[in-house]
Amino acid sequence: MRAQWVPGALRVAAVLLVAGVPCAGAPDAATGGSPALPARFRSAAVGALDLTGEAADLAPTLERSLARLLADAHLFEGGVRALGAGPDELRSVLRQVGYEAGRSEEAGESATARKALERLRKAGADVMIAAAITQIVARTTYDSTLEPVTPEDPPLKLPPEPAKPDPNARKYAQMGPRLYARGEADPRYRARLREWREAHACWERGAARARQEHENRRAGRQFAWRWRVRERPSVRLEVSAQLISVATGTMVWASPRVWGEAADERAYREQLLTVVGPASRPEAPEPTPSAVNAAPAALRQAALLLGTRRLLDAVRGEGSPLSR
Repeated sequence: MRAQWVPGALRVAAVLLVAGVPCAGAPDAATGGSPALPARFRSAAVGALDLTGEAADLAPTLERSLARLLADAHLFEGGVRALGAGPDELRSVLRQVGYEAGRSEEAGESATARKALERLRKAGADVMIAAAITQIVARTTYDSTLEPVTPEDPPLKLPPEPAKPDPNARKYAQMGPRLYARGEADPRYRARLREWREAHACWERGAARARQEHENRRAGRQFAWRWRVRERPSVRLEVSAQLISVATGTMVWASPRVWGEAADERAYREQLLTVVGPASRPEAPEPTPSAVNAAPAALRQAALLLGTRRLLDAVRGEGSPLSR
């Protein structure tokens, strides 16, 4: 889901960070009428709100993690606390940001926003950072494999095949006198050839019998296969922030968009399948699941934490009023 965050049309999950400092509230000519920001802030309060209807589980994590990161960054001498405001109050403040005073679409909501801002002013807060999840993409894909488990039979080993006699053989390999002086016509060679033919015929019968027995054993043997399905969920979140003057309810600075990602891979299904014969291949016991646009809550929170850390870098980075 992607949401455009523009004045008067906020449709995203948002985080309110209220920075408590004394505020002059006077316009700054150099910024075209926007209120001048104090050079230093004393304290901050963090709150979280889900406006997408798809990330309600992320709001508490967002509030706690952002408050912790801000405290660890030592940006505020007075410390950091959770805002703890109700969702209706936070929503009314955010929707009021895009309107001039008294021009909210709903009078009741405008009054709620004014009361909330007034309460923040009395508490000594004059700057609010509204961070928003502007896009969330959750996806889980699946793939299956089928691998043999049973080891292959060792290759069939046959006794050495009898070597046919050579009528041109010599006593010392290629040297020395010939073993058969008359070659193929030599009586000794003919006798040796008859012996070889009988031995070779016996060897062929034994080899054929051994091959058949080997194939029969393989054909009746059971082979195991492992069917496995892997699950690969992933989440990608886009977040950004706006710095808002509590005194005027107007935005004075906006951060670039940053991303938080998280992915995982794990076993989803696994089963051993048995077939008879080496040429058989089992069928998968069930179809591979189709991809879905969802991911586990833990992975969504991991992506949010990474996006929150990157957003903190942007909020205190170059060009931000909070940079040092």
